[in-house]
Amino acid sequence: MHVQLNLDNEYGAPVVLRDLKAHVYHLSMYRAPLADMLWRPCVELAMDNTADLRTVSGPLQPGQMQPVELVFETSMFDTLFTTIVFGLFVSYSPEGSSDILRTPSDRILIFQHDHHWKAERCHFVSRDLASIDSVAAQTGTHKEFFESLRRIYQIHTDRSQPSGAQAGTS
Repeated sequence: MHVQLNLDNEYGAPVVLRDLKAHVYHLSMYRAPLADMLWRPCVELAMDNTADLRTVSGPLQPGQMQPVELVFETSMFDTLFTTIVFGLFVSYSPEGSSDILRTPSDRILIFQHDHHWKAERCHFVSRDLASIDSVAAQTGTHKEFFESLRRIYQIHTDRSQPSGAQAGTS
């Protein structure tokens, strides 16, 4: 699965991009009866994503945006329905510094797969608080799920270090 996103430098000074990592906050699955397997579905960043950041020429200037293509690898799904909620973290250094700072993406990402879709499709969206509230109001159902997304979003964005480059998912 290929995803396009932008890294926005909101740090106020030039930064050198170092790495991107994914952190899974929620994983749920409904298994078919008698499907007793010892594996869990997962979504992981492919190994070559860091190399993509290293091809960025020079530091990212304040207010500048860097497009990035991420490649996610997914496990095979023998479950009836799978939901994975995760966030991205970008590691960066202020230009001329060896300090490595980390900041979260401005959105959480939601991957869902239904067994009827086979390998042909999935549901993959990014959400901030406003879009979580909007979709929750539109559907009027699954209140616990949307409340869980709000908590996850808060946990994810609270893990920020002060004033940093932000991984935007626009």
